[in-house]
Amino acid sequence: MNGIILMDKSSGITSSQYLNKVKKILKVSKAGHTGTLDPFATGLMTICLNKATRIIPFLNEDIKEYYAVMKFGEATDTMDCTGNITQKVDLDHLEISDISGSLDKYSGSVEQTPPDYSAVKVNGIRSYKLARKGVKVQKPKRKIHIERISIINYNFPFLTFTISCSRGTYVRAVADSIGRDLGVGSHLTELRRIKSGRFTIEDSYTLNDIEMGKYNIMDLNESLDDLKILYVDKSSAELIKNGINIKKYMLPQSDITDINIGDYIKIMANNELIGIFVSLFAGNEVIYRNDNDDILKIKKLLH
Repeated sequence: MNGIILMDKSSGITSSQYLNKVKKILKVSKAGHTGTLDPFATGLMTICLNKATRIIPFLNEDIKEYYAVMKFGEATDTMDCTGNITQKVDLDHLEISDISGSLDKYSGSVEQTPPDYSAVKVNGIRSYKLARKGVKVQKPKRKIHIERISIINYNFPFLTFTISCSRGTYVRAVADSIGRDLGVGSHLTELRRIKSGRFTIEDSYTLNDIEMGKYNIMDLNESLDDLKILYVDKSSAELIKNGINIKKYMLPQSDITDINIGDYIKIMANNELIGIFVSLFAGNEVIYRNDNDDILKIKKLLH
């Protein structure tokens, strides 16, 4: 069983624990996921099975989208509903216009400090392990990009919103920062990933679904359908499988005109995905190369 299954993670379980449950039900020896969700969070997990673990670096999931609910008037040490309250402000109301103004600050590229309770390593130790011991450490800020924050509903003190952001963004840290900006404190009460790259929650399955046999495995080729594709003949495929880079003579010239330097390319032989390669030249430069020159370099063989 090689491919990708989209799962809808439940609350109250770590991503690793959830992954192990999927592995056990599907009886696969190897599996990996492409993005951790906090234990209290739910939603989309992209799980790669067996050979599909090799394509994780090539999946286009840089932008993720979440449905979230935050509560104003209370801040917690974990920045979500699982933590201890560290700040409480009595509020009669908070104007939506003030909230909108604060949200506007978080559009585009911003810097973010990972939460104390996060999996970020500090001197080789997970930050959350240090936080549990009461050890305060300085964590480097990271650049993130927020494409959009959209308010869905405001029912004081709860704000429901969606956020579309880059991989590695801590949404609970965004919620905490908004509360700090407003001087009232805040934390997430709900977080649900609804999109990861082109994958959506509508195409996902629950543990019960796969126990009932009601699921679909996406094959490796389909999972990488945003990559350009080139075909080679049978004899070339055998050479490639033995670790040979792709030479000019192996490629039909008409197929490489729109290739750019650094592009990742899927190589197919008939209906078999041989591997993922990187282009060493732009298409219009290939005509000046010799037949035995390397044109595409191996990144990952998948046969």
